[in-house]
Amino acid sequence: MVENKRLGVIWFWQIEHNGSWYWEISNASGRSIYANDVYAYLRGPDDLHSSAWKNLQPGASYESVPVTVGCVRGGFSEAVVALANYRSSACERPSPENARCPVIFNDYMNCLVGDPTEEKELPLIAAAAKAGCEYFVIDAGWYQELHEDWSAAIGSWRPSVSRWPRGLKFVLDRVRQAGMIPGLWLEDEAAGEKSLLAQEPDN
Repeated sequence: MVENKRLGVIWFWQIEHNGSWYWEISNASGRSIYANDVYAYLRGPDDLHSSAWKNLQPGASYESVPVTVGCVRGGFSEAVVALANYRSSACERPSPENARCPVIFNDYMNCLVGDPTEEKELPLIAAAAKAGCEYFVIDAGWYQELHEDWSAAIGSWRPSVSRWPRGLKFVLDRVRQAGMIPGLWLEDEAAGEKSLLAQEPDN
């Protein structure tokens, strides 16, 4: 969001993409006759950002990821309301891609934040099932031992012993018994400095 307090308006945007995306905002910095203007660059991945590249044949076209841009009078709260209203209306529009969107619970967001344990997960599993979730995802930290930094252990991908006293499978089975599909977070392109993978030679 960008707020113009003098005019009492705020611009907001969202890049509607679950993969790579990029945005930047700046002024023209004297590079053109529009030196006092501000620009926003909003898009999906490209060659400079996320190394995305597509070779278009003659007559072919490419459509980047969708972006929503809006402007309202007021400040941050008014912009959030406008964006929430847009999202609600967008969800009501029929779309082949959205014809069957499952409800997914992820334990990282505002819950465990990379510090999962069997004791913490079991009540969350019950609550997610009661709320109607269809997938239950255990996010970062399931592979690290207690009191370790989850980011430094990325790349080990072996269930922690101290976090899962009855084994990780026990918790995943509880997810299945609750009628949900279990999931585990992975970031297979990265390796933390304390992971086993970081000790392996580059190939």
